[in-house]
Amino acid sequence: MGKNAEERLKAVHRNRRIVFFTVIGILISVVLGIVLYKRLTQDEGPAEATDVSDRVSGDTVTIPVSDVSDGKFHYYSNSIDGVMVRYFIVSDRSAGIRTAFDACDVCYAADKGYAQVGSSAKCLNCGNTFTVSQLGTENQRGGGCWPGFLPHEIMGDNITIKLSNLRDGRYYFQ
Repeated sequence: MGKNAEERLKAVHRNRRIVFFTVIGILISVVLGIVLYKRLTQDEGPAEATDVSDRVSGDTVTIPVSDVSDGKFHYYSNSIDGVMVRYFIVSDRSAGIRTAFDACDVCYAADKGYAQVGSSAKCLNCGNTFTVSQLGTENQRGGGCWPGFLPHEIMGDNITIKLSNLRDGRYYFQ
C-alpha cells in the first residue's frame, strides 16, 4: 500500500469518527431537548394530600406537631360538606408552625396549589413564591397571589384547626 493510499485511509477513518461523534452529539441534544420540553410543559397539579377526616373530633382537626416538625410541607385534606379541602402545614425553626390552604387567593380556580421549593412555597399557577414566615397570615399584598389564610392553634403537642375555618375556605376547591 502506498503512502497516498494510507493517508486517504486515515482521512476516511478520521471523517467517519467525526460523523459518528457528530451524530451522537445531535442525538444527545435531541433527547435532552425533549426531556426539557416535557418538564417545562407538564401540567403540575396539587400535591397528594393525606385525608385526615379520621382526626376530626368535635369541631376540630388535630395533627401532632411531631408529624410536621421536619421542615417539609405536609399536605392534608378534609371533606367539608362534600368538598375535599386541601391545606398544608410546615414547621420552621425561625417561623414556627404555619398553616395555609393549598390554594391561592387569586389563582385558586386553576386548582394547582403550592409546591415546596427549598424553604418557600411556590404557586404552581403563576410561579410566585412565599417564604415560610409569610405563610399562615392574611394577604400582606392587599390583593394578588397569596396562600389562603388558615388559622390554627397549638394545644400541647398538637396542631388544631377548626372545621369552621376549613368550611370558610371550601370555596377555593369547589
